[in-house]
Amino acid sequence: MSLGGGFKSLISRWFGEKKRKKEGDDGGKDSGDFIERDTLIKLNVKKGGQISSQYYRVLGIFDKSYNRWCVDFNKDKKVNFNPRSGAQWKAYSKKYKLLARMMVTTDQSEFEEVQLEKNGKWSPKAVFRIVYLNDVLSVEMKLESTNDGW
Repeated sequence: MSLGGGFKSLISRWFGEKKRKKEGDDGGKDSGDFIERDTLIKLNVKKGGQISSQYYRVLGIFDKSYNRWCVDFNKDKKVNFNPRSGAQWKAYSKKYKLLARMMVTTDQSEFEEVQLEKNGKWSPKAVFRIVYLNDVLSVEMKLESTNDGW
């Protein structure tokens, strides 16, 4: 056993340079897909024993800070969406949750909110959902906002 190992002194720990990450992997920051409020996304829905994919509108983005989920009221908040395999994407996608409302297509690629009815086709848990970022299948488009209350 030798003492010539890579140990740092107290001064070099406090005032030394930190190791830099590789420049090749930027965590998806150059991706063109962003999720923000009023973005149309696609999620899987389980009804009965069948799984189908439905369109949802993002109503809000939850951010995790100090082990608590908080709604981000910043209207310009954008979250990178660049799904890929690996631990880095999994860790990034667990930092954000989305509040989404189910949408249906009407005429010529127009979307309308699903009405929440007693004894309706969809349950309240299917109409309004809070999902992690990695549950999103795809980002479709940005919808025009109907109300700018926030």
